[in-house]
Amino acid sequence: MKSHGTNLITNLNEVERILSLIRKGEGLTIEFKESGRALSKSVYQTVCAFLNRNGGNILLGVADDGRITGIDQGNISRIKREFASTLNNPEKISPPPYLALNEIEVGGVTVLQVFVPESSQVHRCAGRIFDRNEDGDIDITGNTRSVAELYIRKQNFYVYLPTADKKEITTEVTREVTTEVAMEVLFLSAFHGEMSRRELQARLGLKNAEHFRQKYLAPALESGLIEMTIPEKPKSRLQQYRLTEKGGKELEKMRKKHPFGR
Repeated sequence: MKSHGTNLITNLNEVERILSLIRKGEGLTIEFKESGRALSKSVYQTVCAFLNRNGGNILLGVADDGRITGIDQGNISRIKREFASTLNNPEKISPPPYLALNEIEVGGVTVLQVFVPESSQVHRCAGRIFDRNEDGDIDITGNTRSVAELYIRKQNFYVYLPTADKKEITTEVTREVTTEVAMEVLFLSAFHGEMSRRELQARLGLKNAEHFRQKYLAPALESGLIEMTIPEKPKSRLQQYRLTEKGGKELEKMRKKHPFGR
């Protein structure tokens, strides 16, 4: 078979590894894309999701059901160039990762494979944040809690802990403190002018109204970070909330120390 670059792999062990991935099927760390004649645009969302979650393998030239369809021979070089060029464009993937497509001959056709490692950073695809689960890629941009948890996971995963004895305790304390700080920043960042309790709760992705009142609304009111628009009628159905001057200054101070809510 004609090679379209220096990455054509025919090693039997490598072919078997690809076949093993195909047998496992799509999941948290495996994604198939047919992309016979053109690169599927959703591949960049998958790259972003893998970078943000646990990493994984993307196989181009494989259908969702595991059929090996292969990449059209005349389009291999163009697809590889487009992939490299797009990944180097910070408007598409930010921050840009360094990844390369490998050509693998499987059953007489060419499959393109790329391994995406888990990243220490949070990545965006066309300005959106994607995460990964067993069902595929998820756009979590509008879910502030999921975004906060993603930043926290990245911070905790790459924290240096000098001894095994300290690891469990330090990680747990770090997680609790960071989660609390992240959610406070995200709560204050949720404000855009005057907003109702329901609007604020929805922006944080929280479902329990009582928990939201006790954990976020009441403490912020008591500390003077936010205020009611109708303070003389606290339970009014028209009640809304807004940041105070103190709340705005506190938010700016916290944003300088933490990336959440930017």
